[in-house]
Amino acid sequence: MPSENSHSVPGSALVVGVGASQGAGAAIARRFERAGHPVVIAGRNEEKLRSTFAELEAAGARRFVAADHSLAPLAVAVHNAGSNNPGPFLKVSEAQFEAHWREHTLGGFQTAQAVIPAFL
Repeated sequence: MPSENSHSVPGSALVVGVGASQGAGAAIARRFERAGHPVVIAGRNEEKLRSTFAELEAAGARRFVAADHSLAPLAVAVHNAGSNNPGPFLKVSEAQFEAHWREHTLGGFQTAQAVIPAFL
């Protein structure tokens, strides 16, 4: 279901990488919800995702299926997915770096390839 303000907004917002409610992804989702966008959130941790969704729902947002363009065409997509494992650069192994790259850079590429057809 769209949020009450969605009729005045040109499209929906997809936020990939919504973890804990105090994180950046959740803050981005809240910002779009306050602006009246219908918001779709996605994340790897179901418990954190449900918690953030409950917060957004309490604030008036409603979840919807991204493929349903009759609700609101996709207007913006944000890729915020990936772990945060800080450490001294000279102690990061190649395997750790590759995992970080896959989550952040490759994940962003995959998100872009998935959403660009909707924008076109």
